Amino acid sequence: MPQHARLMRLATRAALATALLLAPLAYHNMAGEPQQRSRLEIVTHLVNHGTHHRGQISAALTALGRPAPVLDYIYALPELP
Repeated sequence: MPQHARLMRLATRAALATALLLAPLAYHNMAGEPQQRSRLEIVTHLVNHGTHHRGQISAALTALGRPAPVLDYIYALPELP
């Protein structure tokens, strides 16, 4: 396949991925109220919310005199060959 055709396919896939991330997603919150956010905003919220809870756990363990766990994602990944 010619190089320009590969680049066009890659650009098309990137555009589709971006469009999917930015597309609105309708849902209802815990109070039953309709909401709408982009998938990117929802994923960002989930990551931030998880970080908040990991911080709470670390603070609670430290307050109890226990060591806080290593929370860095990079340490959870397997080593590359």
